[in-house]
Amino acid sequence: AGIEHVALMCGPEIAEAFRAFLEIEAVGWKGKQEYKGWAIRLDPKLEPFATEMIEGLARAGCASIEGLRHGGRWIAFSIWLRSGSRAFGWKMAYDEAFTSFGPGRHLSELVMATFVFDPALADFDSCNGSETSFHAAIWPERLELVDMIIDARRGGSLSGTLFMIVELAYRRGRGWLKAARDTVRLATAAAAALGYINL
Repeated sequence: AGIEHVALMCGPEIAEAFRAFLEIEAVGWKGKQEYKGWAIRLDPKLEPFATEMIEGLARAGCASIEGLRHGGRWIAFSIWLRSGSRAFGWKMAYDEAFTSFGPGRHLSELVMATFVFDPALADFDSCNGSETSFHAAIWPERLELVDMIIDARRGGSLSGTLFMIVELAYRRGRGWLKAARDTVRLATAAAAALGYINL
């Protein structure tokens, strides 16, 4: 009760909300080195850059902050970047005192419902790369992505060519390992279902 969904795209509220986001992100698991967190405040040089970036993009209509508030207290944030008619999920954080209520999932569902009816958006991408998080269930569709490596030196270079070969080998090897893991998991689950093994 009393949870308010707030959508901010411009105005001084953006700066205040982003400061609150940084605080919530820093005190949660993302702010802990032992969990290999990636909170912005873990790098002192990153905070001023990120603050200027978000405020500048918001002024240009290219960023929005979606949040949940309870009274005067922020409890969850989802920051989106926009390009033309597309929106991309950038960062998310929630107050871990509210973990049992699923604020991240609740906010994601509200954002999706809001974006579906936004005439300015043709599509949106959560940018979730995990197949096991709650985002994978909320955002089940996948877009094919292509990465390009461009050697900026005229005529190319030996170091650029070697880098591309190593990167290609790494990505293909990783893809094969994931496929093998998924095959083993599927076979193990099928064997367990048939009673051949106990899990």
